[in-house]
Amino acid sequence: MKITNNRVLRASIKRILITIALIVTLILLVGFLTVSYVVGNSMVEAKDKPLSYPQKVTTLLLLKIDSMKKN
Repeated sequence: MKITNNRVLRASIKRILITIALIVTLILLVGFLTVSYVVGNSMVEAKDKPLSYPQKVTTLLLLKIDSMKKN
């Protein structure tokens, strides 16, 4: 006598496929939310950060502005 017949096998395969589909959907949803959060935060940070230059660049800019004023 067979322990599993065709219907039981099909039902268990269907359950396994549904479980795999739900896990993949959950992973994609969490990944999308994570990427959205990271991108959103980096854009906000970039807008809120004050524009700062290193000391050498600042000195060069001041010298250029000074020379332009003299001319």
